[in-house]
Amino acid sequence: MLFHIITAAVCAIVLIWLLWLLADILLARVGKGPATRLVVRVEVSGAEPRLEETVRALARLRSGGRLPAEIEIVDRGMDEPTRCAAQLLQRDGIGQLKEYEWTKKELRASQAG
Repeated sequence: MLFHIITAAVCAIVLIWLLWLLADILLARVGKGPATRLVVRVEVSGAEPRLEETVRALARLRSGGRLPAEIEIVDRGMDEPTRCAAQLLQRDGIGQLKEYEWTKKELRASQAG
């Protein structure tokens, strides 16, 4: 009986250790040099009900030290509720809201179609 308890405990410890290693491999830290600036751009057009969830997940990775990057939320024609969510995220210091800079080619294409 004692043998079964010890065996189960050892198996549980080994399983937890393997899961810990797997999580560390899957969520490896992103390294960068001292002269490197990393930016994650989240480009949004139209309605995006999961914007806050997406940006907050990126912020969790950043605060945990796994993603040393700034978060930019780029407005490519967001609807009003999405823009409000992006503004709240910016106000909370989670991401920077930026207007998309359209190229001349993109402007011509949007005006033609």
